[in-house]
Amino acid sequence: NYTRAKHPQQNTFRKMKRTAKILRTTFFLSIIITLLIVAAFETGLLAEGALADQSYQHIHILLDAVMIVVALPTDPLSLKLFVIPFVHDRLTDDESRMPTHLLHWGVLRMAMLCLPMMADMTFYYIFGADVRFFYLSVITFLCLFFIYPSLERCLQECGIDMSEEQFIEPEDPSSNPNDTKLA
Repeated sequence: NYTRAKHPQQNTFRKMKRTAKILRTTFFLSIIITLLIVAAFETGLLAEGALADQSYQHIHILLDAVMIVVALPTDPLSLKLFVIPFVHDRLTDDESRMPTHLLHWGVLRMAMLCLPMMADMTFYYIFGADVRFFYLSVITFLCLFFIYPSLERCLQECGIDMSEEQFIEPEDPSSNPNDTKLA
């Protein structure tokens, strides 16, 4: 049953918990997909070095340059995305829309890191273990841990103070197993 929160802030808090959970799912899903790519190539399910032939050298050089040019601005930008005034204003201005804005900007931020990470790992294997792609993927992977979407971080990014009493959820008396009722 849906019950209305006594304070509108409690409803926002519940939405923020849901948003943080979706962002964490996206975070771990992208890491799992990257590990599946590694497993597929390492087990021989996909052919390693499929484009390592000399006839694909021009594609290799082009993709190498493109992925470096993509990584140079997107890695630092994704780390500082929520500090940019336009984004920060969107995250902190309207309390009722905070969870929605956080979800949109949070998914964009993770996509800026995760999509190049997955592409770099794929190119690493397709072009015959070219370490430049591997290093780009590892750098991007390490950046992910600076944006881990914990609930505390999500609330902090939106400028919500966790110490406020309205965010303390009341305990459900029916959930306490030690509580015995007299008949």
